Amino acid sequence: MSQSRAIETVTVVGATGRMGRMIVARCRRAGLACHELDMPLDSPDCRATAARALPRCDLVLLCVPAQAIGQVLGQLGGDIGRGAIIADICSVKVRPLEEIASLHPGPVVGTHPLFGPKPAEGDPLRV
Repeated sequence: MSQSRAIETVTVVGATGRMGRMIVARCRRAGLACHELDMPLDSPDCRATAARALPRCDLVLLCVPAQAIGQVLGQLGGDIGRGAIIADICSVKVRPLEEIASLHPGPVVGTHPLFGPKPAEGDPLRV
């Protein structure tokens, strides 16, 4: 059995979207190092951030539409470390997970955001 390690560094792809912004803010509040990537992924700033952040990142969180997963990983996948966890927040699972697994040799996690109206800071979540 492999040993687990703590996630300390996160890169959020789609960081300026509604979910991405929320996740970045919560990661930073939790004390995680959090890097932000967004469109256009081929811009000089984004490429520089990707080259600096992705090889050393513990978790890459894809906050992009399901149909963009392949394109995003095609542009960024070469920079992602083999041991990094790649997770998505798509509401559909089969196709995005198959695409990620075909492009990344490391661990893959499919999540579902259960995103709804935002509660006030400090209010309990109601599911």
